[in-house]
Amino acid sequence: MKTSALSMSSKFLVAVRTSIVLPCLAVLSACNGLPINAPPPDKPQLESVNLRGQRVCGTFSNSTTTFTFACDPLPTSIGTGWQLTPLRKPHPTNPNWSIPNRGIVFTVSTPSLTSIEVAYRASSGARFVLSQVSPGPGRPQMLQAGASEVEVASTDNGVRKTWTIAAQTNSCLEKMELEIVNISKGTRSDTLPIHVLRIPDETLCITTPPVGSSTSPTLGTSRTGGVGMGTTTGTSASGSCPGGASRTMFQFCEVCSTTGGSWAQYTGIESCSLTDAIAHMGYGPGGVRTLSGFCSLSQTGSKAQCEGGP
Repeated sequence: MKTSALSMSSKFLVAVRTSIVLPCLAVLSACNGLPINAPPPDKPQLESVNLRGQRVCGTFSNSTTTFTFACDPLPTSIGTGWQLTPLRKPHPTNPNWSIPNRGIVFTVSTPSLTSIEVAYRASSGARFVLSQVSPGPGRPQMLQAGASEVEVASTDNGVRKTWTIAAQTNSCLEKMELEIVNISKGTRSDTLPIHVLRIPDETLCITTPPVGSSTSPTLGTSRTGGVGMGTTTGTSASGSCPGGASRTMFQFCEVCSTTGGSWAQYTGIESCSLTDAIAHMGYGPGGVRTLSGFCSLSQTGSKAQCEGGP
């Protein structure tokens, strides 16, 4: 009986020592730079979408691509498609003007104490990480291949973190893909893709007409090489100003006459001078638009003064 008791006691001590030593070895392995295979964080979940349009289920085709979307109920971590339709929204105060349908707001969720990366995947395959900005004049900038941004706000209840992401889409593009990644302790999740789509006949492009041409821009005919209203051109209007001066926010109301009627769109841009801001809007020397004829540009005090509403 004594031998049996000693044997059981020895086994118990070995088990206790093993339970202590194994975690210590794991810590030492980490300290020695040995890889630890930690699972990636959970993918973001799409909770809701607010837009003027509809969810796309099944097959959707535009000029160049055919998409197929399942319609899993929300919330979901599966890629989804959302169609902005119709193109035209009535101006609330001017019956002769229309407003392009371009705004969309997503709500996604991640585990508590995490961050997200929002990127724009261009048709070329290039991926552009978007700046995350707070609400303000001229924010967010229009989605495009290059420097652009989304408006992001978040709340964290200690279990889940909820992100509200507002984007301004380009009225000239038939497809815009956003990619949302959850980042936790430097580890990245798989991507949550969100596709924003238009049918070919519901695009608004401002082309570059020849000098002296009397041809008016048309709808849905210049998706390659055209730009949406409010698209800035050339080098980004950012960086230091001459003499170390601060940049100033310039707010514009752009009105373009097309075969579909007159369209108004607000754009805010930070620049070193009014002349520079006008040039970045595509007007002036080397600009893609002219101040007379097709589109006109004027300064405004707010988005509401241009597009109406609050």
